[in-house]
Amino acid sequence: RLSDGAFQLTVTGEAGLSYVSEGSTNLATWTALSTNTAVAATFNFTDSNATNFVQRFYRVRQDP
Repeated sequence: RLSDGAFQLTVTGEAGLSYVSEGSTNLATWTALSTNTAVAATFNFTDSNATNFVQRFYRVRQDP
């Protein structure tokens, strides 16, 4: 977590491809949080709403 309580994740991918960052509180239901097009091999995803959850899981998948 960052000093303000936000969660930040560094994602490794392929430049030019689109990625969807998703969050879940139960590992069964996933909600899209953002979609990013990687401009380099790595990019950061930041969830500024992380403080609203007791626990939250994250995954990043390539957008079809």
